[in-house]
Amino acid sequence: MYRSRIPYDASVRSFHDSDWPPSSALDTITGWPDPVPSFVDDKEDILIWKAHPSGSFSVASAWELIRSKRCIVPWHTFVWDRAITPRHVFFMWLVTLNRIPTQILLLYYRRITEGTCAFCGLRPDSVDHLFFGCYVTHSLAQFWAAKCHLPWTNRPWHDHIMWAIKHIGGQSFAHRISRFSLAALVHIIWLERNNILFHDKPLFVPGMIKHLIEVVKDKAISLGSIADLPLNRRLQHSWGFSTTIFEVRS
Repeated sequence: MYRSRIPYDASVRSFHDSDWPPSSALDTITGWPDPVPSFVDDKEDILIWKAHPSGSFSVASAWELIRSKRCIVPWHTFVWDRAITPRHVFFMWLVTLNRIPTQILLLYYRRITEGTCAFCGLRPDSVDHLFFGCYVTHSLAQFWAAKCHLPWTNRPWHDHIMWAIKHIGGQSFAHRISRFSLAALVHIIWLERNNILFHDKPLFVPGMIKHLIEVVKDKAISLGSIADLPLNRRLQHSWGFSTTIFEVRS
């Protein structure tokens, strides 16, 4: 400081030939569209997030502001359901959007040159074929429907979803356990498909059925005390649930 001969009490203005550069603040304010914001000198400035009625910023409100919006799909409440295990929910969502890497999709994007269904070996798999156009997975769907005492007709996947919304979209025990078991079956089919294709595991349908029954039994116990109704009794007998599901729990 001493050798530079800059005074101890020098200001930034001293470096601009003793002249302060003109402020651009006025140009900024006059460039604002009408109405120009009013200023209150005796109050502190506050930040207001206009994208939310509360005026407070949140990541959620910022996402709502910038994301592209589309019409709400009719199946969102069915797929994103608390009665379904989170990993099954996420997979059901991917299936419904046709975002799982089926062979048809991979062939379309030229990621593979050929492929055949792991279950029937008759054609490349797709969402509609795996769930449940293939005769192997169709038999599993029929097994599931019989266990849930539901009628079953094979149809494209989106038609399956709309059918399920109509027939098992409620909040009764029968509807909740049917939704859960359907999502579990879809996930089990995909896991088994990958095991066959990538790990040379032989197809064993009884093992898939056993897996499904086990996870559905575990789910039934976790749902708390179940009303002792005729339909619930039929489901209990069909799936082999313990009768303790009808006991009142504290």
